[in-house]
Amino acid sequence: EISQQFPYQAECIMMMMFTGRRFQETSKLKWINVKEDQRIIEIPRAINKIRVDQFITITEPVQMVLDYLKDIPNRPGMEKFKVFEREKTWMFPSMRFRVADKWSPTSDKARLKVVFRAWSLIRNMTGVVGATKTLRKSFSTLAKDTLGSTGSATKLTGHLKDETLDRFYYKTHKDRIIKDA
Repeated sequence: EISQQFPYQAECIMMMMFTGRRFQETSKLKWINVKEDQRIIEIPRAINKIRVDQFITITEPVQMVLDYLKDIPNRPGMEKFKVFEREKTWMFPSMRFRVADKWSPTSDKARLKVVFRAWSLIRNMTGVVGATKTLRKSFSTLAKDTLGSTGSATKLTGHLKDETLDRFYYKTHKDRIIKDA
């Protein structure tokens, strides 16, 4: 629903939600990183915080976001964005991209820089509080709860050390602690 008003911003937020990745990494993904035959999206060391090559598994929700992204250039008035997938550049281009300005689709100017307006609308519609980084924290907590161990969750979230996940991300709510006790 929000994608109609804020294309690429809404999809970027969905990608962050479904993968637990940081905005800085997600916004710098390129179509060339998508390896659909291997069912992964490569995250080159140059764009991630820990400077190690990583990947995102293309799950059903991630595939849904990829399909949404491929569909945006087919909307009326959005045809100019076909160049990004064709040239294998930014998955999340900026709406400020102007062919007339002679910006190269590979230029850093052509990629999405913020998702503030879409995130504000999501917060107003859903009642969710906090910044987009809460998506990563929630993903990390759910990963640990679902997988049952920090080690597996650490690999899934792209952290280097289990201690990082336990110390900064895994926040058990008071109700859960009381129930577990």
